[in-house]
Amino acid sequence: MNTREILIGARKLIEKPENWTQGARSRDINGKPSVFGYKASAVCWCMLGAMEMTGKSLFANNKAQQVIELVINMNSIIRWNDSPDRTHAEVLAAFDRAIELCSED
Repeated sequence: MNTREILIGARKLIEKPENWTQGARSRDINGKPSVFGYKASAVCWCMLGAMEMTGKSLFANNKAQQVIELVINMNSIIRWNDSPDRTHAEVLAAFDRAIELCSED
């Protein structure tokens, strides 16, 4: 999976507001948080968790993270995602911009 595919897949995972979370990489149907984005029981994810769930390659995930960090102008995706005033629309817009910037690798 290339970087662009990871970004597109991660965005698709959290496209619906109920599939996006803050304060955990993922959550199960009961809201129980996980420190891993790739838990099989996950039904919602933060930005980083969605990239972990989508991408299976550490190298590709690192590149996807770098593109997102460039877009959000911050080196902590988790801190940006978890900001109390962060909106779902802002998260999707960040993914959209990252996808635009991402070359077809």
